[in-house]
Amino acid sequence: MNKRMKQLTSPEMQKLIDEINRLMEQKANKEQLQEKMQKLNEMSQESSKELEKLMEQLKQLELEEALENQLDRMQEWTEKEESLQKALEQEKGKEVSESVQQQQEAQNEALKDIEKGSQDIEQKNQALEKPMDLKAGETERKEAEDAAKKASQEMKNNRKSGATEQMKKSAQKMKEAMQKMQEGFEQEQKKRMAEDYQALRALLENLIDASSRQECRNRCNSNKRRRMRP
Repeated sequence: MNKRMKQLTSPEMQKLIDEINRLMEQKANKEQLQEKMQKLNEMSQESSKELEKLMEQLKQLELEEALENQLDRMQEWTEKEESLQKALEQEKGKEVSESVQQQQEAQNEALKDIEKGSQDIEQKNQALEKPMDLKAGETERKEAEDAAKKASQEMKNNRKSGATEQMKKSAQKMKEAMQKMQEGFEQEQKKRMAEDYQALRALLENLIDASSRQECRNRCNSNKRRRMRP
């Protein structure tokens, strides 16, 4: 990316600017100046397009990073929930220990960070020129949150079996959410790559057509010049 950024301020463009300044100082004819200014304008437009492409690529990288961070948070949360479920199952007596209840409450608080992560992903996605469809896994994630909250309520009522069942459900739903998120993102990337390929193919076809038309015009002009010779 650094290489492409340097290309935006290429020596060729600076050289052209210097030439324009020299022609202005020499009070060169208007045609020469217009020719150089037109070339500079074309180079500036190309640089602007390159910069736009780079910014779009940067936004996509930021989105990918946000998604990876979100999946890491969800994975960590799932592992803790499964570990906590086992700890509850191993507890003796009918009452749920205060330690397990506090840890489950901490899990519920951690869900807020996961929710913020989801919002961050959506914001970065909407910042793209063409946002992706990244809703996959949202339903399962919400179900995981609901089950975790129900587990806390079951613990307060000392219903171990109910709490265990809800904890198992929350961990499973979070796993499903992670899988669907990953698959959904990969599908969107493949779809985007296919669209880019089609656009590139259409561009190449247009360039070939334009080249053929130009070649035909050149041949026609050459034939005309030969006929006009005495």
